Amino acid sequence: MGYNGDLSYGSAGTVTSSFWDIQSSHRNWSEGGTGKTTAEMQTAGTFLEAGWDFVDETANGREDIWWILEGQDYPRLWWELDEAGDEYDGTADGN
Repeated sequence: MGYNGDLSYGSAGTVTSSFWDIQSSHRNWSEGGTGKTTAEMQTAGTFLEAGWDFVDETANGREDIWWILEGQDYPRLWWELDEAGDEYDGTADGN
């Protein structure tokens, strides 16, 4: 088994609904996941389309696992909302 970035390789399985920033990582390929631009990584729609459960949306569940400051940051876990000190307006897309 090897390790490359955030994903291990050499084992069976499929990686789904997982992304990495191709611009900040300077990597265009991975053993799994989907490469996205920084702008795509800072857009809620990228993750909502993949089924991620964001605060204040119910299409992907009601557990409110993720939140994002649209266009400013990557998704964060719900419990990071208080720690971040960022302005969050209570919507999945930050608008």
